[in-house]
Amino acid sequence: MFLNAHSGQVLALAIVLGMAGCVESLGSGPRGRGQKYLERHEWAVQRFEDTPDVEVIYLGDSILSLWQHPPGPEGKTVNLAIGGDQIEHVLWRLQDARLASEGPWIVVLEVGTNNLGVANQSPTDTALGVRAVVQRVTEVWPRARVVVLSLLPREGAVDEQVQATNALLRSVDERADVSFLDLDEVFRSSATGAPRRDYFVDGLHPSELGYAEIAMWLQAAGVFMGLQVTPE
Repeated sequence: MFLNAHSGQVLALAIVLGMAGCVESLGSGPRGRGQKYLERHEWAVQRFEDTPDVEVIYLGDSILSLWQHPPGPEGKTVNLAIGGDQIEHVLWRLQDARLASEGPWIVVLEVGTNNLGVANQSPTDTALGVRAVVQRVTEVWPRARVVVLSLLPREGAVDEQVQATNALLRSVDERADVSFLDLDEVFRSSATGAPRRDYFVDGLHPSELGYAEIAMWLQAAGVFMGLQVTPE
């Protein structure tokens, strides 16, 4: 089931980032996620396997998993995001050999907010972790262009960590096959700099208006150029 050839590399990276507890047991799943998480992962993999000629994949945490109709070619777009995922969980999932293929043309990635807000990891470690996920995505799906979404603003003290992480991620597009879509200012009030309440349902997850804004910026950035995209 898992690509064991890379498990040592992933575990080594996890140790450096202080994330080893979640990826050390490949067969039983990330520590602390439980059986329901394994079932959710199996469901996501099944969706991938049941989608012939997949062209667009969404990968990350609940920011993306709650998006009911993310833009992409109809019948060729798969949302593999799982709510609550941290960077180490995504790294664990990407070791599943069933996901390895020529794969999609586009992978939209958003992950890291739970590392800051739940695991209390630093912006530096979180940004390094996102880069590790980008590297792993390009190994699993070698033809894919990876679109990294900035972390969305959050209410409270963690917002400073979000901004610091985004500052470190802005150079992730130094690779030709990676783009960075900075939505930080888009989701903030121009008057106060605080998160726009109409773009969120709870200070963390986007509202319908917020998701529509993300879709618009993905389109404006030419992410789906050349693909037959179904509007959100």
